[in-house]
Amino acid sequence: MTREEAEKIIRESVIDGDLSESDKFIVTEALDFMIRETYNQKYIVYLGEIYYKDRQYDLARKYFEMAVPIKSMAANEYLGLMWDEGTAGHIDYEKAYYYYNTAMELGSFLGLYKLADMYRYGHYVEKDYEQYCEMIEGSYRVLKNTDLLSEPLAEIEVRLAEIRLDEEDPDEAFELLMDAKDIYAERLMHDMYLDDLEKMKEAVYLLYSLIDIEDMDLEVFELYDMFEILRKPCRLFFTFNGGRHWVESAIENDTMAINLEGKWYRSIIDFMTNARIDGKKLLTMPYEFYNAEIQY
Repeated sequence: MTREEAEKIIRESVIDGDLSESDKFIVTEALDFMIRETYNQKYIVYLGEIYYKDRQYDLARKYFEMAVPIKSMAANEYLGLMWDEGTAGHIDYEKAYYYYNTAMELGSFLGLYKLADMYRYGHYVEKDYEQYCEMIEGSYRVLKNTDLLSEPLAEIEVRLAEIRLDEEDPDEAFELLMDAKDIYAERLMHDMYLDDLEKMKEAVYLLYSLIDIEDMDLEVFELYDMFEILRKPCRLFFTFNGGRHWVESAIENDTMAINLEGKWYRSIIDFMTNARIDGKKLLTMPYEFYNAEIQY
């Protein structure tokens, strides 16, 4: 393999986004080659990301730690997340704080809002809700006009919406949540990542704490509104891709399973991730749903 061949494989994998198992093998070989050739942090972090998304956390941690000495902001972000969530082996808030803080010093807003969360919940630091609010407010003022999907504006907006609800300002909370919902949807259309689906679900649940499902305009709705609609047993009829279709939620073995026209999904996240109609992945067309009817 030459540098030119490896770079071509890596470049095309970035464009394609979702990699098959055979593609992952080829891309990881190309990345490993380029790391040995150049020791460039972009290749090290990309390989770590592939292993992280594939839940091969030991390998992910190995490559992220390789990138820390060469001042990789992304590597510090990932290591903070891994120690915060326990995927590095166990939860260690002191290490999480260290990596988040290092990432923040390198310019990371993810590091900043995750540090804010530590003040909110008292993880490693003394609980300080006022400090949490100041950090979220400050990061929102800087990021609110960004159009970069890679920046954590949606995560910050959801947190700020919760702050506004505490301040009894539901109108601004609603606007913040609607914008966050749009950002998550755009991310998921470009590069499906399970963590963004979980964040979308929580944003939708918070949004519908402010409005009644009965007040929805069901002539036009979005895929992600199904998080709320299918939260309890029902059947939903809708138009998609020019045809009439249905999906239902039902309790199976004490969990809510989803049935799309006879095909069962074990959870709402499984449904959102994998459901297709006429060969079209619903996740890639979240705004193409019309004329809904809900039957409880």
